[in-house]
Amino acid sequence: MSERNARVDGGRRENRMARDEEIERHVKRIETVIEALEAGDVSLAEAQRQYDEATDHLSELRDLLDDEGDADGD
Repeated sequence: MSERNARVDGGRRENRMARDEEIERHVKRIETVIEALEAGDVSLAEAQRQYDEATDHLSELRDLLDDEGDADGD
């Protein structure tokens, strides 16, 4: 039984690490978009596209965090 528990714990740890990497990817992309917009390095059309992309990443990030809360029993 303890071997099974170890496998389950290992699987949870791997899932959490993968989720953390996914969260980090979304955060970095949002930061990159914000930096480009703040620097004024993009046209208005490109700024709108990047804003839309950042919004999509933010939605995905919220979903990941909601899933994490659900998994933790929150």
